Amino acid sequence: MQSIRQSLNNLWVTALALSFAAAPVHAASLQAAMPMSAALEEAIPPLNSLPSPTLPRTALLDRLLVDAPTVRAAQGMQQAAVQNGQILLDGTHEFVGQAQMDQRRVVPPDAPVAAKYNEWQLLIQRQLRLPSQARADARMADALSVTAHAELDSARQNLLSSLLVAWFNAQLAQADVALAQQNLLLIQEQAHALHRRESLGDASILELEQMQAEEGRAKSALLLAQGMADSQRAALAARYPALAADAALSGQPDTTAPLAMPALRAKALLALVEQHSAALEYGRATVQEAQSLVAQDAAMRTPQPTVGAYLASD
Repeated sequence: MQSIRQSLNNLWVTALALSFAAAPVHAASLQAAMPMSAALEEAIPPLNSLPSPTLPRTALLDRLLVDAPTVRAAQGMQQAAVQNGQILLDGTHEFVGQAQMDQRRVVPPDAPVAAKYNEWQLLIQRQLRLPSQARADARMADALSVTAHAELDSARQNLLSSLLVAWFNAQLAQADVALAQQNLLLIQEQAHALHRRESLGDASILELEQMQAEEGRAKSALLLAQGMADSQRAALAARYPALAADAALSGQPDTTAPLAMPALRAKALLALVEQHSAALEYGRATVQEAQSLVAQDAAMRTPQPTVGAYLASD
């Protein structure tokens, strides 16, 4: 669970930048679809007054990370890397034994009976791994483990990144629905007031017709926003079935995703990204593995001594 929280903390900046960067576009398109008077525009609440986006529930993320095929594949590769590294640490040099037995039958020219001779040979030997080769193998074992761990982190981070983008897009669609509902309510109140003015002779029929047209456009925009929100939720549940249990997209109760970048200097923010970037981690691990392979090849150029014992009888 700690790794999930850390991954979420590392990813929310990128996901929010990808998701909520479209918020001005949504707001602009919504306002273009619903032209209104200056008084109505001032009456509409700002976007920051809408419910703040939240992070998905940790329990659902746990289930998702367990069931994700990409994460399972990365975990399998990590287990294989650990086993291969242990083989390198233990070494492949083992004692090799060889036994041979022969029997000869010799008939001397002046002997009436043939003589039988038994011969046997026994060989036990083993190659010795030099210290430089052992260090190179240990370095390669560590590099394999680091690379596999980086691949697992990359799989988790990519999964959580795409999940958060889809999650925040769905929450943004819900915010559009709330904004459209409030906009329609304000227009209906304005239309009701205009009806009273028209009945008192203080408003023209043209003003009333214009207000009715605005109300119709607001209703259409609300239906469009509701359809988009339903589509976003359905796509989220289809791609990430574990999140279907949170159909309302309420998220974790004690989490709130800030809508602003961290208050850090450029160098500090860059250092934070470099520290938690799965792509950079995998790149460093790949370089380490390549360097370990070069060191291993260089160590293998030195011939390995062989020790053993040979016994024979004839």
